[in-house]
Amino acid sequence: MLVFAVMRLAPGGPVEQGLARLLGGEGKRSRAESGFSLTPSQVLELEEKYDRHKSLPRAYAEWLGVLPRDVEKAGKEFPAGEKEVEIEVPGTVHVAKVRRDDAGHAELIAPEGVDFVLNYPLETAAGRFDVTLAANFNSTDVTKVPQAQLAGISPPPVLFDHLNILTFEEGTPEDKYTATLNWSLARFAVTARATRYGDVLAPGTTAATDFTMTAKTLIDLEARFNITDHLRAALGADNLSDQYPDANPAPLLNPSGTQSFNNYSPFGRSGRFVYGKLNYSF
Repeated sequence: MLVFAVMRLAPGGPVEQGLARLLGGEGKRSRAESGFSLTPSQVLELEEKYDRHKSLPRAYAEWLGVLPRDVEKAGKEFPAGEKEVEIEVPGTVHVAKVRRDDAGHAELIAPEGVDFVLNYPLETAAGRFDVTLAANFNSTDVTKVPQAQLAGISPPPVLFDHLNILTFEEGTPEDKYTATLNWSLARFAVTARATRYGDVLAPGTTAATDFTMTAKTLIDLEARFNITDHLRAALGADNLSDQYPDANPAPLLNPSGTQSFNNYSPFGRSGRFVYGKLNYSF
């Protein structure tokens, strides 16, 4: 506790020393003495380096190792005259927005998506078990569409219509659940996984040709055996229960009988896949 307090609160600590170096020397403590100013991003970067941007209880808990430390961070400055910026969320495909008002107060607008991951390892006389449960929930709303039109075509076509909007809003599952069990004992190991995909809408050019594919659960199973320290054999099956997406209704979406399944399906259309593998590691 004493060491943390000295690093965090004592005059002349790491933050002040870092500011002094950026200002042009250990003996120059003020911006006026240094002859130039620091940008807000430079100050924030230094504060983040030493966790000065966090509350004392959180910074102390992370310092002790009770809470996990931030691994990936992302930031961006507001361009001149702009009041909104977009920041990529590290490790995801999501983008968060930050808006500020005339008083300089900022508001974070998080993406409408949530991921939950729970992992539980268990050592027993029957081997090691690793259980992982994961869930993803997301929601997308199109609130603004391009207004540009194609000149020279009369009447001008709609460039972003029913199909385009619903592709973004409902063209992927709003929920996905995964349960994985890994078991290992001596030279043997087994992995079992169940993945449930929620409903998906395959939009058509009009509401009459929209097609909803119902939720499906896929099961994968693989067994492994270490023949030697370098040679491993495996036998497994993806989509063990031989699930297929809902078929396109005929003749509305499959008039010729050659388009049995829809491209909006969140998983493949090949059914069960059984395989064997032999791996050698040097």
